[in-house]
Amino acid sequence: MKLRRDHLRKDPNRRGWLAPIVALALVVVMSAVALVIDRLWLDMATEEAQGVAESAAVAAARELASDDALRLPEPAPDGRIAAAKLAAENVASMNHVAGQVYVLDPDSGDMTFGVKVAVEDTGEVKFIETVHEPRSVRMVAQRLHARGNPVALFVRGLTHVAAGEVRSQAEASIDNHVVGFQSVGGARVPMLPLAILAKDPLGQRQDTWQIQIENRLGEDKYRFDPSNGKVVAGSDGIPEIVLNPAPPGADPVTANMAFFDIHGQAGRFPLEEQIRLGWSPQDLERRDGRFLMVRGPELFPARVTLTKPTADALKSIVGECRAVLLYENFQQGNANAYGTIQSSGLVAGRVMAVQESDGMNYRLVFQPGVLATHSAVLPSDLGMAGVTAHASKYVYQLKLTQ
Repeated sequence: MKLRRDHLRKDPNRRGWLAPIVALALVVVMSAVALVIDRLWLDMATEEAQGVAESAAVAAARELASDDALRLPEPAPDGRIAAAKLAAENVASMNHVAGQVYVLDPDSGDMTFGVKVAVEDTGEVKFIETVHEPRSVRMVAQRLHARGNPVALFVRGLTHVAAGEVRSQAEASIDNHVVGFQSVGGARVPMLPLAILAKDPLGQRQDTWQIQIENRLGEDKYRFDPSNGKVVAGSDGIPEIVLNPAPPGADPVTANMAFFDIHGQAGRFPLEEQIRLGWSPQDLERRDGRFLMVRGPELFPARVTLTKPTADALKSIVGECRAVLLYENFQQGNANAYGTIQSSGLVAGRVMAVQESDGMNYRLVFQPGVLATHSAVLPSDLGMAGVTAHASKYVYQLKLTQ
């Protein structure tokens, strides 16, 4: 054994033939590590591109459901498309792909507008490109060699591959055949526990939604500035309705607004919290997590007074677009200001001003708006195949559809 070890130690060729094998093994290992690192880098870039595509598509689709649809004269379709492209461009620029700010060129063909159409024979839903009243936006986020912006790789010297490509696609759509709302992922529903008198069957009252908003007889003294989320004085082509609660001791029927309770206990529900934050999943527990209007008119406990805490809560959400209820009439209960209302529809809008007089009397200035939210519910979400809800001017479902 000793002779054999001495023989091996004295072998002049052993170190010579081991060195190339070790070097080759290191090259193989390093190349494998390099490939893994580059693959992970490209995978991460692809996920980031997917985020860009989704956020930009949603921003563009939301812009298609904007307050412009309520203005007179209504802006031209080209203007709405341009606004949607700008919204997508702004959102994309807030994101990074592989360490670089993503620059979206909306005229490069990466953004297309269209509608989803069901093929009658097969039932397949196809995307048809159009700029005439589009309801869907397809967005592609990509970094390619052909565009001169591929994703640079880390170990190009070892793999001899300088850069890779990433491409992600998303689609967002709006639909205004809304029948209600639901909490999605535990998020609050953007609805106010506020109801507005829809119309007067006798045709005597002028302070109704039908007269002031639908017939456009309301004043136009305020406008919402989306650039800063503020309400300012000035006309914007959208009429407003003045909402008057019943003053203390007055006949409650004179009010054209009410606060309603989905819990079924008027005066005991967390009114101010719901105004500030919207409906929580707990607020909807008794309704199986959804507020739906598919069974016709419904009676709700309501009150027609407006207290200072409630007025303060309303002041905190001035300018926020929320859904509200329309009601037909107020039936007085045992207490003077409490009773029931009968629902008649869903609309949306903003509290533009909370006006106070004598420290006790309040009134609200409310302007209709367009609310696009993923919490809106369509008949198809309920498995109501073949049922088409009335198309709303005010409330849209907004969601990723691809």
